[in-house]
Amino acid sequence: MKETFNFGNDYSDVFLHTQHTLPQSHVQNAAKPLEGYPRLQELHRLKAEQVALSACKRFGSRTPQPQIQPKLEEWVKQGLEFDVVMVGGCPGDSNQCSLGNGVRLPTRDELKGLPIGKLTPRPSIAFLWVPGSQVDMGRKVMESWGFRRSEDVVFFPSSMSSVYYPPRAESLSESCPIPIVQASTWHCIMGLKGTVRRSEDVHLINCNVDTDVIVESPDHVIQGIVPQSIFQVIENFALMNRRLHIVPICQKQAEKPLPVMTRPGWVILSPDVLLNNFSPKEYNEEIAKVGKLVSITEEIDKLRPKSPKNE
Repeated sequence: MKETFNFGNDYSDVFLHTQHTLPQSHVQNAAKPLEGYPRLQELHRLKAEQVALSACKRFGSRTPQPQIQPKLEEWVKQGLEFDVVMVGGCPGDSNQCSLGNGVRLPTRDELKGLPIGKLTPRPSIAFLWVPGSQVDMGRKVMESWGFRRSEDVVFFPSSMSSVYYPPRAESLSESCPIPIVQASTWHCIMGLKGTVRRSEDVHLINCNVDTDVIVESPDHVIQGIVPQSIFQVIENFALMNRRLHIVPICQKQAEKPLPVMTRPGWVILSPDVLLNNFSPKEYNEEIAKVGKLVSITEEIDKLRPKSPKNE
């Protein structure tokens, strides 16, 4: 019998047998992922400064869940456009996520009904949050909006007790079966509308600034309905300034509702957003002042890792 070698660090196997510690909880630098990379630290600092300089003020639109689609249709008629749209969030299983009680998640048909295609010009970028078991459903929703799936940003909750740990007993639509092996991740699916080239459209996107994997910091600080790091990833990548986050999730009966916070440079549409000050006229005036694009400096471009050119 051939002797096998045990590497001693098969964390996935240990979790399957014990159900105690998630494999991702063993990541050593989850709290400070840039530690030891001074060039990346400087790049992130400079990018944050440029994003802050180009950001409009915080906007929130508090809208009941059944009224979100009509509200977006109204914005379409008013001529509003957004170049970057994020839909959803990642409320955890501890809030008893379901279609009947606790957190009210949107169904596939409700997501498809959002007029994202009408709100976005060409080119534009969309992001959709789904549990790891619902990635295929998310791809179909993206296609219904007129976006092609390009990449996934994967978010790993640090433990099963995390407020972000995905639902384990429910699915987002009746046609999606409940899997035997439950996923422990959220996927933020990125879709593109129109043509955006990495090497040519550097005024629209900056690639290679962040990785596409985010591990929750072990300090367990509640950052909102989505981790703040995903906003940073999007802002570092997409240089378009008109950003919208739609949270079609009702937390009215949630045991531990996650805050839906505003952020400079973003319009947040949600039943639970903390600020309710959105005005299309004022927003257009703000964008006219700051511009539709985030400018990059020569130093940022020099520090930014470049994709290899095709010979």
